[in-house]
Amino acid sequence: MHSSLVEGIALVGLTTIGGALRAYDIGVKSLWYDEAVIYWISRADLSSLVAANAQLNSAPPLYVLLAHFASRIATSEAALRSVSWLAGTLAIPLIYLLALRYVSRSAAFAAAMVVVVSPVYVEYSQELREYSLAFLLSALMLLVYSKFKEDGSWISIGFTVATFCAGVLLQYGLALLILSINLAFLVEVDWRRNRITFAKWVTGQAVVLLVATLVWASTLRFQLSLGGYGYLARGYFEGSLPSLAAFLLRQTYEVVLFAFPDPPLVILLIGTAIVAGVTGPNSPRKYAHLAIPFLIAAAAGILGLYPYVGARQTIYLFPILCILIAMGFDYLVRVDKKGIVAVILAILVARAALLPTLGYLRSEGIENLKPLVQRLNADLQVGDRIFVCDGAIPAFRYYYRGDLDQVVEGASTEDWQEQLSILLDTSSRVWLVASHCGDVSTYVDFAAKRRPIEEVDSRDQAWLFRSP
Repeated sequence: MHSSLVEGIALVGLTTIGGALRAYDIGVKSLWYDEAVIYWISRADLSSLVAANAQLNSAPPLYVLLAHFASRIATSEAALRSVSWLAGTLAIPLIYLLALRYVSRSAAFAAAMVVVVSPVYVEYSQELREYSLAFLLSALMLLVYSKFKEDGSWISIGFTVATFCAGVLLQYGLALLILSINLAFLVEVDWRRNRITFAKWVTGQAVVLLVATLVWASTLRFQLSLGGYGYLARGYFEGSLPSLAAFLLRQTYEVVLFAFPDPPLVILLIGTAIVAGVTGPNSPRKYAHLAIPFLIAAAAGILGLYPYVGARQTIYLFPILCILIAMGFDYLVRVDKKGIVAVILAILVARAALLPTLGYLRSEGIENLKPLVQRLNADLQVGDRIFVCDGAIPAFRYYYRGDLDQVVEGASTEDWQEQLSILLDTSSRVWLVASHCGDVSTYVDFAAKRRPIEEVDSRDQAWLFRSP
């Protein structure tokens, strides 16, 4: 009883620290392009929200729907990001509970600590994107799957189906995790003897498949028609067969690097976990659900179906990395009775994660357009015109408080040149707003050939120019 009380207090304290880190200045950083796009989609009526999401976003509609309801309460940056903050905070105790199924309490706390301080989890808990919630749902999927394997009850399959359906509606990577868990079920469960358990599982997955079909029909088929995303090209294999091994090693390392800023430390722990799992008394089949998701992710990258890359798109794999880190830590604790190696590693891991996290919290964010537009709002005069480069439009719309008739939104095609030329030829004073989504020098050089232009202010990946 005393042990449970101490455990509960420690977990609450750890969660409070994690929540505080995620809440720090959550409303200060400017909305950047991706976030602003989500905001404007979420402002659509419920009747047209799914269609708007399919045309403008690269994910299923669940997160946008949650943002829709959040924006009905308040539209400040902090309020809009509250869904991500809540998901990121709840992920801390959830990872602990998930890790407890594999390791001791101390090792489970180590896994939770990684989630508390690592920059990737803190950053996405402060963004108006679905990735923090995807991490939470990924961990929840693994937890409910383990629970169903234990008791095979209708209640467990109900929770499993509900979680899987939410995953299908949230992020496409979670669909790969669902596929992986289904394959793991065939490996880990003696379904030939447990026919009732197998029937429950098949019934539940039929419901999930129905939801996946609806997502395909309403969203994914339209998004695929819009084309791919060039910055993810490295996540797809396009080389010759001899280079396949290099692709798999490089991309797996990238995934670990993105999940944790100092890979050698966690690779040591993960490697220890894998060796201990293979050589231990338990059958490797028991851990199929930890290995198969990486195999499916790599296969998707090889086949060009989904990027296997160190980026936010693979965040659904990160709960497994947390489990492996905990298993490696647990093994070291059992081998090193004095705990010296484990303590040193814990300190090194915490330090390696916390420093970049603090650096992120002190930074201005990805695209700090807010102070520039606020300055523009204050300095704008009657007769001034504003040209907004295509990539800056969504965030600019969120912060601009002036007369919309003074604004010209730049085209995404070469037509922007004609738009800007007309402004420069017919307006006395022209402002130019640019962000990281586009080559700012192209716009500035084009304007400078027609009349003088000066930089008024610039922040991280955001610029404000004026032609007097």
